[in-house]
Amino acid sequence: MKIRRVHYLTCMQFINAIAWGIIAYYGGVALSIMCFLMIWVGLMGGTVYANVVYMIIEDEKIAQGEKEVSMNLLNIANFMGIILGALISMILVNTIY
Repeated sequence: MKIRRVHYLTCMQFINAIAWGIIAYYGGVALSIMCFLMIWVGLMGGTVYANVVYMIIEDEKIAQGEKEVSMNLLNIANFMGIILGALISMILVNTIY
């Protein structure tokens, strides 16, 4: 499924992050709802990532060298997001939560 306007999905991921914060603050939800939300977050993230990779690879206006740089920057941003998410969660668990 090709989605050109990935910023809508990114906004939905931001709403997901707020929802997860509320869930964590109030102590959780039922296991079935938690499983659904975890699958939903994974599908949203995978959809955005796959569509951005597809747009970079298939864009004829971008030169091959620029595509390689774009893919590297995408991967760096992806890993930085994972690292920052892990660090923030560790900080929150040891302070607020």
